Amino acid sequence: MTMYRARIGDGGGFQTAPTQAFNVGTGSFTVMAMVSTRTGGTVVARKGTGAGTGNGGFLLAINPDGSIKFVTDDGSGYHQVVTAPTIVNEGNCHTVAGIRDGARLAILLDGLEVPVTASGTHPPPLDIDSGAPLTIGFSQQDPRGQLVGEVMNVSFWAAALSGDLLVRAAFRRVTGSEPNLRGYWDLNERTDDRSPNRNALQSVGAVAFEYCFECIWNTGANAYVFCCISNYTNEHVPSTTKTISKVIDVPIGSSVFGMSILQHDRDFPFYAEVVLTDPQGRTFNQDQNTETLFTATRRGQPWAVMVVNPTPGPWRVQVSNAGNEEFHLYMGTIPTTAVVQTSVGALTPLYPWSLAANDVEGWWGGVISAAVGLVAGVVVVAAIVVTGGAAIPAVATGVAVFGMVSYSMAAAMLPSVDTSSAYKATEQLGGFAGFIVAPDKLLLMDANVDADRATQIMYRQRSRKLYTAVTASPFNKVQAQLVGADMKQAKVAAQFQSFASGYVSSGGHGRPTYQCGWYVSDPTGPLEEVLSTSGSARFVNVANKIIHLFACHCGAAGTADRPGLGRAMVSAGAVAFFGYNVGFVLNVNQAAAFCDCDIKIDLALIGGGTCDDAYRQAIALYNSTIARLKVDGDLQAAAQLEGNRDALVSPSTNAMYGNRWASLKTS
Repeated sequence: MTMYRARIGDGGGFQTAPTQAFNVGTGSFTVMAMVSTRTGGTVVARKGTGAGTGNGGFLLAINPDGSIKFVTDDGSGYHQVVTAPTIVNEGNCHTVAGIRDGARLAILLDGLEVPVTASGTHPPPLDIDSGAPLTIGFSQQDPRGQLVGEVMNVSFWAAALSGDLLVRAAFRRVTGSEPNLRGYWDLNERTDDRSPNRNALQSVGAVAFEYCFECIWNTGANAYVFCCISNYTNEHVPSTTKTISKVIDVPIGSSVFGMSILQHDRDFPFYAEVVLTDPQGRTFNQDQNTETLFTATRRGQPWAVMVVNPTPGPWRVQVSNAGNEEFHLYMGTIPTTAVVQTSVGALTPLYPWSLAANDVEGWWGGVISAAVGLVAGVVVVAAIVVTGGAAIPAVATGVAVFGMVSYSMAAAMLPSVDTSSAYKATEQLGGFAGFIVAPDKLLLMDANVDADRATQIMYRQRSRKLYTAVTASPFNKVQAQLVGADMKQAKVAAQFQSFASGYVSSGGHGRPTYQCGWYVSDPTGPLEEVLSTSGSARFVNVANKIIHLFACHCGAAGTADRPGLGRAMVSAGAVAFFGYNVGFVLNVNQAAAFCDCDIKIDLALIGGGTCDDAYRQAIALYNSTIARLKVDGDLQAAAQLEGNRDALVSPSTNAMYGNRWASLKTS
């Protein structure tokens, strides 16, 4: 689901029609909303209609200094409570709630009660009873109280909320059938009222709806805190940068803090920036794996972090996303005891539709796994803990991961965990949770045919620039090479069958429907077809692979009934294809420069870029090389390289060649 909220400008807001629905007399009630602002103002209010009993109202507002006030009046006097200055005016999402429980007024910020100072002219509880409308963002009683900022999930209840219901109200988990609900407006691009009263809002002045992150959080028992920030793909929303920052207070005594990211279509962060900061200002942007700290990064940004004995206090994560990239970021601590029960208890109001009797709790070698939610067959894993035991150093009090795994996998992971050391178990459990992913396999192939100068030149440059780069990359341990006499049909087929996803970069001669490798039988005979659209060399198991053929003609489109090799591979499940749709020219004097342009595709992909990145970087190198050749006066070589450049096909040139946003798993 895509999340929107209402943006209120100067002079703007919402109001209901005049109504008796919010009359609670001297009874208990709750008024609350999620708000983001830097200036404060009225959040929710209801004006008293005059002097005397029967004309009472209320006001929940944020002062310019960040203090929060909750006021009740009966038309002849008032009683209020006010907090000290808070962080609510920092511009990020916070829930504010005013609760009257009997005669007691309380203010909650992000679900936690804040100390208040009480004052007023009349003792509580005061009679709330009038026919006035409810207003959001402004007060009919106080024109100075204009709110400028964003609002969502506004509600009014004829009861003092607590526990799960308070959390559900804050995060749009309300069905409308809850007892004592008098009004609920999520402002998710709409102004209807989910409560039985159906008091729809009317907009006033400067009001708009904007796409935003979803951020949910909760605090549980046993030093447990949890937060999830989500961004949902919406192709109708312009790719403008959105930023959210969330702070969770890690309690004293927490044994483990963890943060991890789950992403959907491609590796995250791609367009995004993620910054995690601990209470001492330390950031986590370098890979580490020790007994007390595990950090896995993507493009220099934290992707998974686990900290043993974290510093108590505010831990802040900030996410800026310049695209519509879908992801879920989890952050929190491990309960000190009753891991499963505590996690389930805290997350139930946030995921009420998914939590049932699907919890996993098991012990093996000091390992505890807490799977705390089943969503469409996927378990939300809140915590996986490794505690000190006979096989684990005492210093390792715990490590944590957050992620999603299948329920059956969650149940099966415990007997296979290596607990010889905490960090080994951490990495293994992280892999089970789906956020520490082994690099895709790489298959490098070069015909390097005897007495064939073209394939020898290609291999010589690729071995210098590509093969050495792979050896120095995360793919070093998962690469395979078929060079010269090893580039034979049977060995090529066996390699394609041996891995489920990854990358193939192959150099050799080609035609529209096949690529050649080494000789069929001896150096005096023809070259063997190793990849083909038909016959014994028909390609096998290309699904989930990115394929790059540095060969003439293999990128030819062909026809619907006789497609070219690259197009046929994509139709058979290849993620993407790079190649040339005609015969290219290998100018001996500028062969290295040409090869370097093509190799740029490989280097971009093994560096973690998308297929679109790879194509654009290759074209950029082509263009700069062509410009240099023209300056040098080598117009023939420049023209030949222009022809080669224009023959290059990829997902960026036509969708028939696959997914331009695909990329390799680099870690």
